[in-house]
Amino acid sequence: ISIRDGWDLYIEKRSIPIHLGGLNQSSIRKYKGHQKRFVAYSQANNVSCWSQVDRELLEHYAMGLDNTLAPITIHDDLTMEISVSNLLIKNKHISYDCKINWQLQKPPGAEQYCYERDEVTRMLALAKTNKRYPWFHPMIFLLSHTGVQIGEAINLKWTDIDTKRGVIHIRDETYKKKEAGKERRTVKGKKSRILPIHPSFSQFISTYPRGSKYFLVGKDGRKRSYSHTLDPFKDHIIKPLMSEFPTPEGELGFADGRFHSFRHFFVSECFAAGIPESDIKDWVGHSESKILQLYRHIRSKSAKANMGLGEFGA
Repeated sequence: ISIRDGWDLYIEKRSIPIHLGGLNQSSIRKYKGHQKRFVAYSQANNVSCWSQVDRELLEHYAMGLDNTLAPITIHDDLTMEISVSNLLIKNKHISYDCKINWQLQKPPGAEQYCYERDEVTRMLALAKTNKRYPWFHPMIFLLSHTGVQIGEAINLKWTDIDTKRGVIHIRDETYKKKEAGKERRTVKGKKSRILPIHPSFSQFISTYPRGSKYFLVGKDGRKRSYSHTLDPFKDHIIKPLMSEFPTPEGELGFADGRFHSFRHFFVSECFAAGIPESDIKDWVGHSESKILQLYRHIRSKSAKANMGLGEFGA
């Protein structure tokens, strides 16, 4: 079976409904990115079929990506190629002798910038003056005061915000009966959660107009898309403030901040306020999280106090 046909078969098998073990459309698009890279490599190196794919070839493939992609992306690429090969073996398209025995070690994810409080305050002030994109201000307020992911923020409806009980429902509809013309909302981990509304956010939404069933909408009243949300945010919020919050050359700084940086900010502020880690985990939807491990130590008052007990020869 050819490289492209093998990949097409794999994507077809993973395109079944989510509740049957398939993937959502964003994951399918990501898989197609892996496919495009490997097909291009195969054509350039005269690799015509999957029976030619072994560990040595994948190592050569990875070496060629090392200067252009992050280690985690290369790891994902290799994992995908091995998964495709295993599927083709299972379905008897290639011999079991072609099995690739390679236990890949997953590298840690790329470091994400964490906004500081003065940066978030300044972004909120700038967003409030932007008449072209009125959704900037509620979006930044929501992300910084709840720690939700941008996809969860875009999918948030007013019916998910229970002001009487003071909670926000982040709903996963993976196993909900599909209705014609309606898209199921999904959450990473396929698990709904509830988080309390911060008093400042509660005060904010009490005066925020409800012009649509969604919390974040454009001028046309429709739900926002991620691609039409990120670019305006970078151009009209990040770039205008880069001189005010300069990023040292070659280092991670404000210029690298994105939507996920608000999630890091929320977690760090929670730890700084002394909120128990168990509560923070529930709020951000992680049973265990690397960002929790990081900011537990960075913003922990007890950790800083304990460090002060050491003499270190000073």
